[in-house]
Amino acid sequence: MKRISIFFIVIFVVCLSLIACSAEVDVITTASIVDNAADLQYALSSDGNWIAGIVNDVTLDSDLIVEGEFMHNDAIARKIALYSQDEDRNKTEAFTLIAPRLLIMSENTKLQGGIFMGDIYVEANGFELVDMVVEGSILFKTQENFDTYIIGEDCSITGTTEVQ
Repeated sequence: MKRISIFFIVIFVVCLSLIACSAEVDVITTASIVDNAADLQYALSSDGNWIAGIVNDVTLDSDLIVEGEFMHNDAIARKIALYSQDEDRNKTEAFTLIAPRLLIMSENTKLQGGIFMGDIYVEANGFELVDMVVEGSILFKTQENFDTYIIGEDCSITGTTEVQ
């Protein structure tokens, strides 16, 4: 009886090990929370994360480029959050991002919750503004980029919005 028990325990441990070794690991990405220009540039690069949020005003002397393809909820997405929020996702503070140009090269990039000062150049489909003030122009590379653009009712743009 003792041998049978040991045999079943060994079989159980081997089976459990095989199941554990064959299980897929989900990759979970978190937000890049940044407070300076260099970290923001990295967070929005192709080596960054799908979402980047700033926690204070950030000023860049050079262009800010959003590039790379990232997945969120099984869809291609990028998000730049210019605000902080509480645990109930209520916006608690908005921030200002200043750059000569913001170049959008990632599909489905959302810019949300604050003020951007500079011009935005869009070279990807699905660019979206939510709860934003843009003190500058938004220029689209193609008509298709423009046709897939989404702007929330709570947004304002001081410059022009056009296809170049």
